[in-house]
Amino acid sequence: MRSPSSHRRILQTRNASAAPQCPLLLFTGREKKREGHIREAMVLYRKGVKLDPTNYLALNNLCTLELHSGELQSALDHLTRAISLKPAFFSARINHAEAEKRLGYHDTALLDYNLVLKHNPHWASVYENRGDVRLLQQDYEGAYDDFCRAIALNPALEDAGLKKQ
Repeated sequence: MRSPSSHRRILQTRNASAAPQCPLLLFTGREKKREGHIREAMVLYRKGVKLDPTNYLALNNLCTLELHSGELQSALDHLTRAISLKPAFFSARINHAEAEKRLGYHDTALLDYNLVLKHNPHWASVYENRGDVRLLQQDYEGAYDDFCRAIALNPALEDAGLKKQ
């Protein structure tokens, strides 16, 4: 039986050998995504995750495409892993909340949005997204408050269709 330090050395060696390849895959994946080649970008991000399963950026990038492609449960699973690797990775937490919202897990989506807003109470889009979840829960007063806060932080949202009633 191997000791815990032996397992860490094996993992570090494997991740060290993947390290030079993973940033290239991430860069190429971003380029493919920018060009509109979503499936190709997903393949590159999946390779990056396979090479380095601890790369929370590769996990988050893959998940944004999975959300876009409707692969919600896979996105949620990958985002859960990314957050476990870096709990303060708020972009992943916002994507996690979006996946939860779309899967109907409204209570846990609210928890994610609340955690993000606790860290940064000036993030207008998070108030807007939390308001959407509150609408789905028929919490109209809470939704109204969130939308008003979002507009106060970013007046352009009102022109984009987020109107106070």
